[in-house]
Amino acid sequence: MATNQNQTIEVEKEKVRLQQEQAKNFNKLIDKGFPLIERYLNAKLEKIEAPRFKWTFVIFGVLLILILGITAFLTFYDKLNPENFTFLLGILIGSIITLLGDILSNFGGNN
Repeated sequence: MATNQNQTIEVEKEKVRLQQEQAKNFNKLIDKGFPLIERYLNAKLEKIEAPRFKWTFVIFGVLLILILGITAFLTFYDKLNPENFTFLLGILIGSIITLLGDILSNFGGNN
């Protein structure tokens, strides 16, 4: 009976040792695997975001030129006050500077 208990204890000790070894291996896998997965997902996200980012700028530029052209036309034919044109021009330039500042600060912050 004592030998059966000793064998059971030894088997349980072996099970515990194997579980500890599995936990260590799992921790190693997590430590090495997560950075690889993160780099992969970031690369995929950059490939997806880059075209959208480009088209956003194209659309933004076209809208700015369209707004500026229409208001310049209206100002030229005295349908719009020149002070209003100057105000609109200042707002557009300010928004462009703010947008570019945000983009440049984000590029610098990601590194």
